[in-house]
Amino acid sequence: MQYAKIKSDCIAENDRNFVPRENKKKQEEKETEQRVAQAIIRSAIDFKRDPWPKVSDNTKALVKKMLNLDRKQLLTAQEVLEHSWLQNAKKAPNVPLGETMKARLKQFSVTNKVRREL
Repeated sequence: MQYAKIKSDCIAENDRNFVPRENKKKQEEKETEQRVAQAIIRSAIDFKRDPWPKVSDNTKALVKKMLNLDRKQLLTAQEVLEHSWLQNAKKAPNVPLGETMKARLKQFSVTNKVRREL
């Protein structure tokens, strides 16, 4: 009877090995997060899609420089802090960016989590 209970709480990896369901779920979640992260890393930003039309050209220029894959052209943290967009942040209008931006920030968070685990 106890064997049946243990077996029901597990998922068969093959004919002889059983993995606890919880471990299997965690592994599947990790694999999903990694696939999402890789898709984000490989994709190019389409500045014509929402929310980018609402974003200033100065901001877009900074983002492009921060995401440059060429390490020689990639901005340092100091250069980002000295960028005019950050220097003039208090003067910028407060424009709500909507649900799209929330979703993308969530994706960014997932990407960072995956990178830390790699």
